Amino acid sequence: MRLLVAKPLQDVLDAMLSKSQNLLSVIYPHVYFPTYTNRLKDIGRFLGCKWTGNNPSGVQSIIWREAWEETSDAALKERILLYNKEDCLALKRLYDFLANQAVANVQHSFSDELYKITNTTELKQSTFNNSDRPRFGKAHFLFDDLQFVNNCAYFDYQREKVFVREHKHFKRKAKNKSSTPRPNKCIKIECTQCIICKKKKHLKKEGELTKDLIDLRFSKTSVKKWIVRYVSWHYHCYNCGYQFIPPEWHRGRNIYGHGIKSWCLYQNVLRKQNMSQIYYGVNDIFGNIIKDESYLYRFRTMMTEYYRNAYEEILGSIMNSSSMHIDETTIHLRKSKGYVWVITNMNMVYYFYRESREGSFLKEMLAQFKGVLISDFYTAYDSIDCPQQKCLIHLIRDINDTLKKNPFDTEFKKISVTFSTFLRSIVETIDHYGLKKRHLHKHKKDAWRFLKNISNASFSSKIAQKLQGRINKSGMKLFTFLDYDGIPWNNNNAEHAIHIFAKQRRNSDGLWTQDTIEELLLLMSIFETCEYNDISVMKFLLSKEKSILPIINSRNRNV
Repeated sequence: MRLLVAKPLQDVLDAMLSKSQNLLSVIYPHVYFPTYTNRLKDIGRFLGCKWTGNNPSGVQSIIWREAWEETSDAALKERILLYNKEDCLALKRLYDFLANQAVANVQHSFSDELYKITNTTELKQSTFNNSDRPRFGKAHFLFDDLQFVNNCAYFDYQREKVFVREHKHFKRKAKNKSSTPRPNKCIKIECTQCIICKKKKHLKKEGELTKDLIDLRFSKTSVKKWIVRYVSWHYHCYNCGYQFIPPEWHRGRNIYGHGIKSWCLYQNVLRKQNMSQIYYGVNDIFGNIIKDESYLYRFRTMMTEYYRNAYEEILGSIMNSSSMHIDETTIHLRKSKGYVWVITNMNMVYYFYRESREGSFLKEMLAQFKGVLISDFYTAYDSIDCPQQKCLIHLIRDINDTLKKNPFDTEFKKISVTFSTFLRSIVETIDHYGLKKRHLHKHKKDAWRFLKNISNASFSSKIAQKLQGRINKSGMKLFTFLDYDGIPWNNNNAEHAIHIFAKQRRNSDGLWTQDTIEELLLLMSIFETCEYNDISVMKFLLSKEKSILPIINSRNRNV
C-alpha cells in the first residue's frame, strides 16, 4: 500500500507503522483468554463486543468489496465501513483491557462484567502427563458399567475374590487371614437378677454374646498382642417379661483397645510414618490384627476426642503464663491453602489451624493474656493489648542478609555495627547472669540512646532508611525483655515448634483436609508439650490420663 500512494502519504504511513503494535504477538505468549482461538472475533465477543450480521469475517468483507466495485451499491459501502468500524472498536477494547492489566494488575470491569485475572505463577502445577488423569490415581468413568468392571480389576480384589477359587496358595492365604485369633483372656459378664424386678428365679439365658477386644500389651522389655474375649448372654425375665443385656456389656463397635491406638498414633504423629506403613507394619509384626487401613484414621479421630480437654487446658495454661511465643506458617490442603499457628511458653505448645494469615482474631483470642508476647515483626501482632518483645534473631538475620547483598553501603553498615555491638553486650550479661531484670536493667539507658540516635540520624541510602524506619516503628519493643525476669529476647520457642510441624508438612503437604489437619494439630500439641517437659509420650499415652497438667505440676513440685 505504501508504494502505491504519493510521497506525503508515505510519510503518514511510516509514522503509523512506527507507532503500531501487533497485539497478537503480545497475547500469544503472555495472555490466555478462555476462548478456543486468539481470533479478534472470539476474544472480542468474550470482552463484550458485537458485530452486525451473521458471523461476519474478513473473507466476507472481500466479497462485499468486489461486489461494491462492480455495482457501486451504497448499502454495500456502508456495510463494509460498519464492519471495519466494529473491528476497530473491538481492537481498541482489547488494547484497553491489556493496557489496564499491565499497569494496575487488578481486576477491571467492562460492560458491567467482572473479569477475574490470575497470574500464571499462582496456578497449581499440573500433574497430568499426556492423559486426562494422573499417572497413578483413581480413574473416574462416565458409565456405571465401566466403573464396575474397573473396580473388579484391582490387584487385591482379583487375588481375594477371583484367584482364591482356583489357586491353593490364595485359598491358604485367605484362610489364614480370616482365622479368628486365639484370646489371651476370657471375661464373662453375667447377671444374677433382673435389672427391673430384681427377681432371680425367673431369669433365663437365651442367646450368647461374644466380643473380642484386640490390643497391645506393653512391658519393660516387650510388646505383644493381647486379646480379651468378653462373653455374655441375652437375658429374659419371665416374671416381668423384660429382655435385656447386662449393663456392663460393651455396646459400641470399637474392637480395639487403648494400647494399639496409642502405638499407631505414636508412630504416625511423633515418628512420622504414614498410615499405610503403620498398617502393614503392625500386621506383619503382630499377625493381621487390624482388619482395614481405615481403622487407623478412626483411631486418630477417637484419640482426638479423648484428649480434647487436655488440648484446651494447654491453651488456658499458656494464657495464664508470664510469656507467650507466637508464630505461623503456610500449609496446603487438598483444595485450598491455609495457615498453621502456634503459641507456646516455656513448657506448653498449642497448634491450631486458620484459613488465612489475617490476624484480627488474635485480639479476641488473646484478650485475657497479660504477660509479654514474643513474636516476629508481622503487623497483626501489634493489635494485641499487652507488652511485646520483637524477636531480635529475625532482625539480625535480616541485617546480615542485607549486608551480604550490599557490602559497600557504609550507612547501613554503620547502623549494623552499632546495633550488633550494643546487642552483644546485652547477650554477654544474659550468659553470665541469666534473664534477670536487676542485671539487664543497666542496659535500659543505652537502649534509649541507641533508638534516639537512629531516629535523629539522616540517611541517604534507601536500605539504611528502611532499617531506620523498621527500628523506629518497633521502638522499645525491641528491648522489652530488659524490664522483666525470665523473658527471652528471641522467638526460638515458637520457631522450634514450627520447625517440628514443618517436618510433618514435608511429606504430607497438599494431602490433608481441614478435619485431618485439625486432628493432627491437637495431637501434636499434646505430644510436643510432653517433649517440652521431658515426659515420655508413649508412657503418657499408655497411662490413659486425659490431662497432662497434673503430671507437669507434679514434676515441677519434685524439682
